[in-house]
Amino acid sequence: MPTEVHDCVQDWWRCSEKTLRDTGDLTSHEQSEFQTRVGTTLEFRSGPSRGSRKEPDLFIRTKGYRLPSLVIECGWSGSTDYLLDDMNLLLSGSDGAIRAIVIIEWQLKRNPRFVSGAVELYVRDRNGMPIRRQREIIFPVPPQNQNPQRLELTRQEVFGPHLQQDPTRNRPPNAMVYLEISHLRFAANRALRRMNLTPA
Repeated sequence: MPTEVHDCVQDWWRCSEKTLRDTGDLTSHEQSEFQTRVGTTLEFRSGPSRGSRKEPDLFIRTKGYRLPSLVIECGWSGSTDYLLDDMNLLLSGSDGAIRAIVIIEWQLKRNPRFVSGAVELYVRDRNGMPIRRQREIIFPVPPQNQNPQRLELTRQEVFGPHLQQDPTRNRPPNAMVYLEISHLRFAANRALRRMNLTPA
């Protein structure tokens, strides 16, 4: 069953979308060209995963297309193997449609009820095999450094290759999309406290 902390992925994406709008990297026209779905069943009708079904916590897909480009999954450490199995199936079984998988994993430390967490980004390598490209710690908060803590994805990994660029743009959008870990941390902090849990 989804919990408050599962739902923080929605807040994270909503905040990321707002940032893209604020920086001019996403227009209202472009925003209308893709869909955000939560817990929606994906059916694989072709390819090596034909007949399989998955219900990701959140995904982004261009309108008119059945499979998404970006999938975000969230779970507790006891479900790590299932999350990785899902990641492999989604990346390998989508005939290239799904470009990137984000996995958020939480770990509960029973005494006291502290929660640690990390987020990982998976993509396909040149041979089409799933690989982990990036890992960031959410809790405990790592020491501050000069570089912002964020997931770095290409625009096509997030929105796919079929997103129509707004013809009224004055400049091309940034080729990269950054998902800020601070935004995820803020959303997760609120969610965990609603569950009477404390970020590590």
